[in-house]
Amino acid sequence: MQAVKLSISLIAYNQAKYIRQAIEGVLNQKTNFTWELIVGDDGSTDGTKDILIEYQKKAPELIRLILHTKKNEGIPGKLNFLSTLQVATGKYVALLDGDDYWLAPHKLQKQVDFLEANPDYSICCHRVFIKKGNQKPTLYPDEYAPAAETTYDIGMMAKYGNLVAAPSAVYRNKLFPSFPAWFNQSPVGDYVLHMLNAKSGKIKYFPEPMAVYRLHEKGAWGGQSIKKNAAGMIRVIGLLQTEPFDETVQEGLQYQLRELKAVYLNELLKEDETHFLQEYERMTEKDTSIALSLIQKMKADMDSFHQSRTYKAMRKIKGLVNNLRQH
Repeated sequence: MQAVKLSISLIAYNQAKYIRQAIEGVLNQKTNFTWELIVGDDGSTDGTKDILIEYQKKAPELIRLILHTKKNEGIPGKLNFLSTLQVATGKYVALLDGDDYWLAPHKLQKQVDFLEANPDYSICCHRVFIKKGNQKPTLYPDEYAPAAETTYDIGMMAKYGNLVAAPSAVYRNKLFPSFPAWFNQSPVGDYVLHMLNAKSGKIKYFPEPMAVYRLHEKGAWGGQSIKKNAAGMIRVIGLLQTEPFDETVQEGLQYQLRELKAVYLNELLKEDETHFLQEYERMTEKDTSIALSLIQKMKADMDSFHQSRTYKAMRKIKGLVNNLRQH
């Protein structure tokens, strides 16, 4: 295969329902540079693999397949992710999951043009639509997905978490020599990748939504509970803290860890009071500030509930009942 300017890493597992749309969004890209699509399939059993082979036969000069035979290699599937990144030959790499898709045909051109003109940036990303189940895609309201162009840095990524939406990333390839030995044990792959890349440059954010990120019950992230996702990220932050980041980044990671533990405890309290007390004592033994973060999360939940339709309906029913009693 000829040298390319950009490699696209697409990972898939049992996504026959979505994979055609993902690949078509790639094939519809209009660029003045060469690119390759590297698809890693993690042992799909639902027909995804057959669809991938069908597309590869149609465009063998563009599509390269890595078909794993074992189900869910890595924990969870990180070896599949790594297998695509390690063979990517492009100067730049774009990321895509098999259940997401790109909308704008100029997406890759716009991002590569920016990185070519701005060598002090290592990553370029953009706003995305969120699609929940069969609902119409909507822009997810997020203070870190603003309506204007902006720049993030590694300190912000450490403190506030992954500011780079999964299907929006394009980054400079080979910015670090190798992944940490623990990478395939991390519950999250892209955030770790972005943190490692962000050591070498800034992150550009474009407000134009050029992709759709799906949230569905079988999704690796969107299909999990808030508590499980928080627990996973607590694990990720713990692993990242073993890396030689500077003091500011370590402080940011510690802040994020504290917030994640508060989220986890808040969700745990709703399920199991005994377990909550055990975890609360363990987590606050070394960092008592978690207690304040927990109180803030509980207050936010209560404020949100007071604004909900459920609470307003309860208030209305209570008023009707009181009126009936008075008569």
